[in-house]
Amino acid sequence: MTETKALLQKRIDEEYAAFKKEWKSMSKNDLIENALAIYAVNRCCALLTGAISEEDATFLLRFGSPLQVMSDLYRMELEENSPMFYEVCGPLLQQLHHEVDCPEELLEGPAMG
Repeated sequence: MTETKALLQKRIDEEYAAFKKEWKSMSKNDLIENALAIYAVNRCCALLTGAISEEDATFLLRFGSPLQVMSDLYRMELEENSPMFYEVCGPLLQQLHHEVDCPEELLEGPAMG
């Protein structure tokens, strides 16, 4: 690993540790509300610590918080490109409407707890 990549890895590790500390202090509801952002940070951390070019490492080191920058961009991309509810669930909902022998547990809903 080059010195540049090692420095980027160190910065990412420090940022990730700070994120984890913040997440540990969150309530369950806050964790749920921030699930997409948490996913983005975890995914970007894994990707940025993998096979990244020297040029990309140098570029990312220009930012004070490279993990934050990349995870924010990734989260925005996920939000913009996520399918609308009816694109994903619409056909399933239609199927459910037409289901004749619907099991009782489906009618009652999932157990929460």
